[in-house]
Order: sequence, then structure tokens, then C-alpha cells
Amino acid sequence: MKLFIFALLLLLSGCRQDKISSYTVPKEERGGPKVSETHSSTTISWTVPAGWIEQEPSSMRVASFAIKGKQGGEADLSIVPLSGEAGGLLANINRWRSQIGLGPVEDKESKKLTLEINPGGRTMTLVDLAGGSSPHHNGELRMMIAIYKKGDTSWFFKMVGDKEVVISAKSDFLKFLSSLQFKHTE
Repeated sequence: MKLFIFALLLLLSGCRQDKISSYTVPKEERGGPKVSETHSSTTISWTVPAGWIEQEPSSMRVASFAIKGKQGGEADLSIVPLSGEAGGLLANINRWRSQIGLGPVEDKESKKLTLEINPGGRTMTLVDLAGGSSPHHNGELRMMIAIYKKGDTSWFFKMVGDKEVVISAKSDFLKFLSSLQFKHTE
């Protein structure tokens, strides 16, 4: 009888109702299209330039890429969707300037730091910042951010790192922006 009760308890302890979760994981295809889901279930895909190394995204990042320079320098590219205006252009520019060791600017001066671009037929704002330094990078830092407003979401495509790496990756960055595809009609 003790053996029967022990077997019954063992059987019952294995009968838990666990929550079943499913995740969409991008297929690893070097240089091919990658697909990720954002926090709002809007799907975005892109073509990864040669030499960019996909990194694990964080809670805010839809994707991250490491870009290695020829002289050992590096840059990081992140894709972050935020709702609304995400604080506004001037506040974002000053926050980004602070991240690379630069002081704040006034609205009039911030307009000189932006350029309208149209990769893939989409109107984006490009912010280009240079200066400052970091112990994690070789020399002067550079940051390029493309901002794309889609519906009630602001998409930020931010490349930051060693000046030479960011400058040499600018062409690939623009091609990357041109390759973006959103699931829903734009």
C-alpha cells in the first residue's frame, strides 16, 4: 500500500499546469533578411550589411548590431521603437550629445544638426553628432541617428562608436535604412 501511495504522489507531483509560451526567433542567415517583432507586434525586416554582427537585443531594442572597424575600432547600431514623439527632437538631441560627452544646444542650433533623408522612399530625420570620447572607444566618438515616424511610433536607428568606424559605415547604414520593410501599410 505504501508503494501505491508513493507512486500516486509521484504521479500527481508531475501533473502541473505550466503556462505555454511561444516566441518568434529570427532565422540565422548571414547577410540575408532578418525578422523581429516589436513591442506592438508590428513586424519589421531588413537586410544586414556584410560585416555587421547581430547581437542579442535588450528590453528596449528590437535589434542590435556590432560594427567592427579595420583599425580595431567599433560601433554599435540599435533599433528602438518608442511611442509618440519620445520626448521630442531637441530633448533627444541633447540626451544623445550628453551620451558622447557634448553639452546641450538650443533649438536654433539643433536644426543645424539634422538633415532630411529619404532612404527607401521614407522621409527620415538624420542627426549627425561628433565629439567627445569614451574609455570604451579609440579616440573621438561619432553618432548618427535616423528617426522615422510611423503611425504613433517613432523608430530610432542609432549608430554610435569610434568616429572612423561610423564614418566608414555611413554608406552601409543608409543601405540598411533603405532595406527596411514594415508589415503594415506605410
